[in-house]
Formats: sequence, structure tokens, C-alpha cells
Amino acid sequence: MVNPYLGMMQMIAFNFPPVHWAACNGALIAVNDNPALFSLLGDTFGGDARTNFGLPDMRGRAPVYQGKYGIVQQGQRSGFEDVTLTNAQTGHNHDFQVDSLEGDSFLPFSNSNPTARYTISTANTQFPTGVKQFYADNSGGLDTLSSQSMGTVGGNAPHTNMQPTTVIGFIIALNGAYPPRN
Repeated sequence: MVNPYLGMMQMIAFNFPPVHWAACNGALIAVNDNPALFSLLGDTFGGDARTNFGLPDMRGRAPVYQGKYGIVQQGQRSGFEDVTLTNAQTGHNHDFQVDSLEGDSFLPFSNSNPTARYTISTANTQFPTGVKQFYADNSGGLDTLSSQSMGTVGGNAPHTNMQPTTVIGFIIALNGAYPPRN
């Protein structure tokens, strides 16, 4: 943009800020170096608001407009790039049980047949009309598989928690016309 307003942010496809622009990387700027920009940003994006103030930090972030009812505020950061779920958060157990009887009967295929509790199936679990399923009836007992047959996953390690992205640079104008209010 040829004549930006002071504090205007732009997305760029190259990897450096041009003259009179700064990367939106959370850098601290001395209030005395740019009092006009400080008058617009204050400490919204960090800094102590006496000697310095922060630029917006868009690294690993998606921009969001202020929410209605004050749910999100200008400069508020939320969300996480990585999340670690602990056993305390996800702890639960399920026994995995199988019928201990061998299949001993053929039964015409029917999705609604209540007597065919456990059926041997194909990869897509659908049988053509007239094909019979092999099943064990309800009279058998259930055996619980050993805990070594099943295990926990995750191991308290972080996992990526980001939407699909394309990285684009964000820059902010350090010079320009002071934006007028409506």
C-alpha cells in the first residue's frame, strides 16, 4: 500500500518488512521512538505502557475480529498450537470382550435380526442379498481380552492442534497518516 494509515496491518508473501514497516512479531518499541503509534496501540499488545509498547504478534496466529458481547477483545490471544492431554484428563477404561463360543450357525443377512449378536463380516460390513452370515448365538459367555491386547495412546505427549494453514507474513505500518475517527 502506497500511503498506509499508521498502525495498519498488511499480509505479505515475501519474508521481510519493507522500509517504514515492522514484522508483527511482538517486538517491543520505545514509546519515545513512535509516540503516535503508541497513542493508537497503547499496551494492547504488550509492553509496560510507560517506556515501551508491543507490536501485535501474529506468529502462529490467525486474526479474529472482536466478538460481540465482549467475548474476545482487541489484542487478546487465545488457543494453543500444541496441546498435551494427560491421563487425568482422559482416563477411562473399557473392557474389550469377545464371544468365547465358536460360530455354529448360518443366518440370512438382516440388519434388524436381534439374535445375531456377533457376526463375522467383510471389510465393508455389508452382504449382498441372499448371502448368509456365520454367527454364534447369545448363549455363550464373553471373555475379556488381556490388557496387553489394548493399550493407551498419546503417552502424555503434545499433539498438534492447528487448523490447516498457509504461512503469510504480517507487517504493521510504523509511519503513515494518523487514522481519523468517524
